[in-house]
Amino acid sequence: MRCEMSEELDQDQKVLSILEETPQPSVLETGMAVGGFSQHVLDRYPHARITGISMPGEEGGCPVGFESDNVHSVLKNVGTLAGDVGVSDIPDTHHMETSLTMESVLPAGEEYDLIFCQERPVREPRTKATRKKGKNRPRKNKKMPGKRQIWSNSPKYIRILMAQLVIAMKHLRENGTIVVLMRKADDVHTFMLLDSIWKFSEVNLYKHRLWHQTTSWFYLVAKKVQTRSEKAAVAIETWRHKWKNTLGEAGAADGSAESVDEEVQAVSELLEDRGKLLIELAAPVWEAQADGLESLFKSLAKESKQSPPPKCLHAKRLARKLNPNWNPFSVLNVDY
Repeated sequence: MRCEMSEELDQDQKVLSILEETPQPSVLETGMAVGGFSQHVLDRYPHARITGISMPGEEGGCPVGFESDNVHSVLKNVGTLAGDVGVSDIPDTHHMETSLTMESVLPAGEEYDLIFCQERPVREPRTKATRKKGKNRPRKNKKMPGKRQIWSNSPKYIRILMAQLVIAMKHLRENGTIVVLMRKADDVHTFMLLDSIWKFSEVNLYKHRLWHQTTSWFYLVAKKVQTRSEKAAVAIETWRHKWKNTLGEAGAADGSAESVDEEVQAVSELLEDRGKLLIELAAPVWEAQADGLESLFKSLAKESKQSPPPKCLHAKRLARKLNPNWNPFSVLNVDY
């Protein structure tokens, strides 16, 4: 899957073209397992040097699907790499201190032409004990859709994303390229993140119309990144602070009324100044997802024989209860 996705991403965005500018191309990929993107790079550039950071198997990560003498693989949770993020003032009494890697995994000063940031949180790995409980295990505190925490705002997601961005900016060469897997282009935090990266690079968004068509996942492609610019330095420090906040060290700063007011003011100014440009940037992503959802619901409707309930929120329920004459978007209240 990832080899195909990497090939189509390159065809659309020409992300590998930067590797032709140097006799010894170098690539860093966080979230390398199962290795599809790195394998595609080696197929095109067999002499490329690749470093990959992957989630360990005991934390739910997948094994790397290929081997090569040109690939150096590191099994670490990128969200816990405090040393590489540049944070050293974690007290010994902190509840996450034992799970953090305080020493740097990547050598200082090592630079790459192209960096893929693809790591994301994984579900808690299943063990023999949890498998024995089976389907009859009671679900505690079950929440209905709309009342659940937005995953893209969860501490784990933010921690991993911020760590990847900081590490990428520290190790990307001037005018290099970064490709970042992200969620929900319509989320306010994603919106502000896109704007901050836009200030020191050329940004485009790409959404695979097969593998990501019904989800909110998309790729941010930043080219000609000015890693040494003042705006980049400000962004790196902001991301580092957000990473540290996910550890619980400065929780009061994020939830205070003053912090919320400042964020609302910042978003209002952003929408007024560059809102139209950012919406135009994200429009193809939303269009691809809308087309994918429409195709999904139409296929589900054809397989259904019963009429739907007045309010239906789960795709599995839709599969059981839709009929061809019903418009699913009227129930979901989604305006595309």
